[in-house]
Amino acid sequence: MRVKAVCDRNQERAEKLVKQKNINIYNDLTTLLTAENLDVVIILTPPEFHCVMACQAMDAGCDVLIEKPFTYSLAEADQVIAKQKETGRRFSVIHNELFKPTVTELKTRVMSGEIGKICSVRFFSGRRNQTFIPEPWYFQTYGGRVGETLPHALYQLIEYFDDLVVEYVRARKLGHCIIPDVAKSVDVKYDELFVEFR
Repeated sequence: MRVKAVCDRNQERAEKLVKQKNINIYNDLTTLLTAENLDVVIILTPPEFHCVMACQAMDAGCDVLIEKPFTYSLAEADQVIAKQKETGRRFSVIHNELFKPTVTELKTRVMSGEIGKICSVRFFSGRRNQTFIPEPWYFQTYGGRVGETLPHALYQLIEYFDDLVVEYVRARKLGHCIIPDVAKSVDVKYDELFVEFR
């Protein structure tokens, strides 16, 4: 795959990302899709833009790869799926952790029956230090930090169980979260989310 163009409303940020001289920079998707002949568009924006941009790219004849979480609502998800059927283009959501060696090995062992019947699963994922996050939007999305990281747990669990039912949910403030300079303390309401599935 060859990168032909980058689109970002922030010109300076786009220029920092583009190292090669033969990659064009645009500051809006409409202009990019009109000017370039693209096969695939990769959407790496905050989730509230995923639906509109994915539909626009498929209308332009492009396949689409979308950052997780896919959309914030079932209605938006249905809209992207309908657009895919209408245009015949392909789209997928980035579920990168499915391809970690530990996860692929676990799936192989589970599916082969080596582990036996799974009766219970505990999935732990945590990151106390959030200072690596460069932009405050990560904390200001509908689900905040949890909404951005929870999809990793869900898509991994769905690999093994396609009939999960939520039994119990608990969220609590532990007070240990290190908040980066780009976010306000009010943006981080909870340190822990516990969800029990059946």
